[in-house]
Amino acid sequence: DGDLSPGEVSPEFWVASLAYLKARAVHESLEDSAGDELVLGADTVCVLDDLVIGQPSDAEDAAGIIRSFENREHDVVTGVAIVGEGGRLVDLFIDRATVRVGSIGEEQISSYVSGGAWVGKAGAYNLFERLEAGWPIEFDGDETTIVGLPMRALRERLGGLGFGGIGAA
Repeated sequence: DGDLSPGEVSPEFWVASLAYLKARAVHESLEDSAGDELVLGADTVCVLDDLVIGQPSDAEDAAGIIRSFENREHDVVTGVAIVGEGGRLVDLFIDRATVRVGSIGEEQISSYVSGGAWVGKAGAYNLFERLEAGWPIEFDGDETTIVGLPMRALRERLGGLGFGGIGAA
């Protein structure tokens, strides 16, 4: 069917590879105008019981993913790739956070899923939106890793590459 699937690789390898492929594709599309610009790519998955969970395929899948997270702990793994001139890999890293979700309840899950906010989100949710909505969520690690771009680690890595003074937006 042409879809990529993680197969027999670790979640870390999977997100790092996808982040690189995204950054490389964007760099190639900008090749004439990019020059020596850096292009950053990122990809995020959730991991529950060694199962890699990406973006839901439909509303039923989204509801099932959210239900599977209830009263459990899962990890969120984000890979980041930085590509430079000629598509050269400048840096590649992953960051991981752990998320604990309490009881949400079927009414809230149904309401959330019918609203469509799960579309395009690894694990069918956005941490900041769900915390604002009052979902019982706690986490260890960088909250920006959970939403898809680990800013703490990225600032550190960019600083090491000579791009100091980069702040969060």
